[in-house]
Amino acid sequence: PNAFEGIRETPLMRAASNDRVAAARQLLAAGARVNGADRTGLSPLMAAADRGHTAVLEVLLAAGADVNLGDYGGATSLYWAC
Repeated sequence: PNAFEGIRETPLMRAASNDRVAAARQLLAAGARVNGADRTGLSPLMAAADRGHTAVLEVLLAAGADVNLGDYGGATSLYWAC
């Protein structure tokens, strides 16, 4: 559940980016890393925040997503939510 797809997304990042709540839950249950980042440091929480997917944000936060994690430029999920 942690393998990169395409250029840089993990399956959990793709689920977070596309508001796929059930898929996110299944991936987390299968062992996907909630804070697993892509090559730019973008996490699933940042991807969901960027798109305003609140239901996925809740799932990721409940699974222990780190709100203080920054991408390679230092931007946190709060930045991505704005």
